[in-house]
Amino acid sequence: MSAIGKISVLPHQIDLWCCFTDSISDDDLHLYRQSLLSPEERERESRFYFERDRKKFVITRALVRSVLSRYAALAPAAWEFVAGSHGRPQVVQDVAQHLCFNLSHTAGLVVMAVSAAQDMGVDTENIAIRTAPLDVANSFFSPDEVGGLNAQPFAQRQQRFFEYWTLKESWIKARSMGLSIPLDQFSMDLGTEGRVSLQTQLVAQPSAWQFFLLSMGNDHLLSVCAQQEQPLHLRVHHCRPLLDETMLRATPLRQTRIEASICADSPFS
Repeated sequence: MSAIGKISVLPHQIDLWCCFTDSISDDDLHLYRQSLLSPEERERESRFYFERDRKKFVITRALVRSVLSRYAALAPAAWEFVAGSHGRPQVVQDVAQHLCFNLSHTAGLVVMAVSAAQDMGVDTENIAIRTAPLDVANSFFSPDEVGGLNAQPFAQRQQRFFEYWTLKESWIKARSMGLSIPLDQFSMDLGTEGRVSLQTQLVAQPSAWQFFLLSMGNDHLLSVCAQQEQPLHLRVHHCRPLLDETMLRATPLRQTRIEASICADSPFS
């Protein structure tokens, strides 16, 4: 990958780094284990029973370490982490205190979101192989969301469920409060075509939260949100840690503000 400390990010920008796990070979995993992971991380990997979980863990740790080194002058293997509130990893070194990052993974995809320090969250789901647990909506969605889900033709409820789910998860993760936030006490309003907004009395200014809902190919949905007054701008690309990176043309499905945008040209040159 490119030189350390090359990228800057503005307060109203979020960089999404997407690694499709099928693009990572066994040789790549060996490289990550030997050159990036700490002894503690290698020990944690060994605890996973299934190979797919070990692979996902190694890729996630490699992605975090290599991406952080694109913003701060520290080698990927040198990063140290502690568990913050609700287990969210935080960087020990002061060199990255100006950054906020969040992670999500599902079958086939690991995503890391990076921004200047702000409240931010990201969530992704594989909608091709996972069946939506529609009965969960009655217990964990707001009444408005349950009504919106049931109003969809049955064939479309699978995707609508995961649209609600990833949007809700992105907001929960941005607030760093875990499931202490009651899921039925806030709603994602999807009533207007191409738009999404937060409806809740849990925060003073729901309109200060901006959302993007993206389609990442045929298999994955991705939602990202941030508390930001200016229109939010995303920069999205595919990354194989230490190997290569390219711009990724995600398809926007919904967003909070008309002026918000997804960058189509590489900002990394």
